[in-house]
Amino acid sequence: MKKEEFFKYVKENILAYLPEDYESAHVELRQIPKNNDVIKNAIVVVEKENAVAPIIYLDDFYEEHLHHEKLLGAIMTRIAKMVWENRDVEQFGQIQQKFSDFEYIKSRIVMEVINAGQNKQFLQNIPYSISEAGSELAIIYKVVINEDEEGRASITVNDEHMKMWNVDVEDLHSYARENSNRICPAEVSSIQDLIGELLPFDSSEDIYEQGPNMYVITNKQRMNGASAMFYSDALKDIAEREGNDLFILPSSIHEVIAVSVDMGSPEELGEMVKEVNKTLSPGEVLSDHVFRFSAEDQKIKDVTEMSTANQKIAPATMNNPRHHR
Repeated sequence: MKKEEFFKYVKENILAYLPEDYESAHVELRQIPKNNDVIKNAIVVVEKENAVAPIIYLDDFYEEHLHHEKLLGAIMTRIAKMVWENRDVEQFGQIQQKFSDFEYIKSRIVMEVINAGQNKQFLQNIPYSISEAGSELAIIYKVVINEDEEGRASITVNDEHMKMWNVDVEDLHSYARENSNRICPAEVSSIQDLIGELLPFDSSEDIYEQGPNMYVITNKQRMNGASAMFYSDALKDIAEREGNDLFILPSSIHEVIAVSVDMGSPEELGEMVKEVNKTLSPGEVLSDHVFRFSAEDQKIKDVTEMSTANQKIAPATMNNPRHHR
């Protein structure tokens, strides 16, 4: 079964796997733009009395179907279960009623960082700030609706939301910086500690041998945590510990790696970042650029962009000043 056929099959048959009270529900397929302009396919099952419904992404289910064609019924059952378990009508009703109230929303806004150049289409209708690190990275804003052990539900702030709340990008950024520190506090770990978590205790001693210190900066959820370098003191604390400036390697949208500038040249480290990015899914790549954190003025600069400018090649710029900070 081809991908489009699979999605159509799910749409036409999902109600048969749901309880009878879904009999009059409306089912639709949606293509949803994600990070780096990756398009995800999803199904939405909207009950008649509820205008809001959870989005269930189907791409991974299709990949599973390709490897296990005989388990189509089981896959449909799991999709239906996700629709049912995320049904929380009361929660969605509260969101609908309160989403227009900025006093309720403002304590839930957080920031995420994405690649500006790879998300031109995505950024057309949402407010964003060009990061202090330069035009390569854009900071977007999300409203956290719910968070539990299974993950976080959030809504990306768009231009219509901003008009409804009568706020500007500076307002969003100010609240997001404060809230991100509270809702998504930064987490700093050494590479050795992270590897040690994956190895048996008696096998992990060798990784603590003398070598360059590499620090992973993310958030407590370890999801979309690269933005922690902008709202926390993580870089400042690491620079003080190392007694030096830092190079920042964007290993994914989920985390960045900080190392002392003594570790290598920006060119060498840039090649390492590019190799790592080749192993990621397209939606997880943050940047091929290397950034530098100054211990003296505590500012982040795009080393790759500066190098390009020195070669008299104009760096990429964004042409939407109303979104800029």
